[in-house]
Amino acid sequence: MIPHLDAQVGVILEALDEMGVKDNTIIVFTSAGGLALGGHGLTGSGNLYEDSIRVPLILSGPGIPRDHRFIALCYQLDVYPTLCDVTGAGMPDSVEGKSILPILNTKAGDIRTTIFAAYLDRQRAVRDHRWKLIYYPQTGNYQLFNLRNDLEETTDLFSSGEHGRDINRLRIQLSAWQSSLDAPLR
Repeated sequence: MIPHLDAQVGVILEALDEMGVKDNTIIVFTSAGGLALGGHGLTGSGNLYEDSIRVPLILSGPGIPRDHRFIALCYQLDVYPTLCDVTGAGMPDSVEGKSILPILNTKAGDIRTTIFAAYLDRQRAVRDHRWKLIYYPQTGNYQLFNLRNDLEETTDLFSSGEHGRDINRLRIQLSAWQSSLDAPLR
C-alpha cells in the first residue's frame, strides 16, 4: 500500500505543479491510528499502545519551514489551528486545538507536556515525553512504560516498585483530565 500511496501523492503534486499553484498550496498528510499488525499480539486498533495511536503528521507549503523533523506531543485537532496560524486566518474561539507553528519556527519547545487518550470505556492513558501510563478501568490494572528506552512498550514497569513518584504524578494527571471531561475513572 505504501508504494501506491506514494504514487498517488505524486499524482497530486504533479497536478498542483501543472496548475501553477504548487508554491501556494499547503499540503497536510496524516492518518488514522494504526492497526497494531501483530504488535503486542494484537491485530486491531482497539488499544492505546504507540503503534496504534501514534500517527504521522507532515506539513508542507508556504509559511512552513522545510526539511525539519520534530517529535512533539500534539493531537490531530491541532492541525486546524496550525493552518489558521500559517495562513493568517482568524481562529474561532470554539477551537480547542493549539497551533504547532511555534514549534515549527523555533525547532524547539512544546505546545503540550502531556497527551491523553481513551479507548471506549476500556482504556485510558496519559503520556509525556518519557512515560506512558495505561489504565484499564474494567479490571483496575495499570501498565507503565518508559518511552525513552522502550518505544515499543515491551517492558511494563508498573509493578517494579521503582517508579512510584512518576506513577502517582501520572495518575493525578489522568484523573484531572477525566474530571475535566466529566468522564471520571471507573
